[in-house]
Amino acid sequence: MKERVEDLGRLREKLDHLIDSEIFESINMHDEVFIEKFKDEDQIDTLRLQLKFVEEQLYDCYVIARGDEE
Repeated sequence: MKERVEDLGRLREKLDHLIDSEIFESINMHDEVFIEKFKDEDQIDTLRLQLKFVEEQLYDCYVIARGDEE
């Protein structure tokens, strides 16, 4: 039981970090601003890397929530 409570704490930390990620700043941009910012190839690559990071963190959260960690 203690381990699962600790898991909840780890989940919260990971989710807090994800929510504070700068990738979510782009959600609030108007379409034109978003397109202008990400028309540059380097910016698109940065966005891709940020999305990959979010994907990895969400998967880590999924594993923690399921209790599948070793």
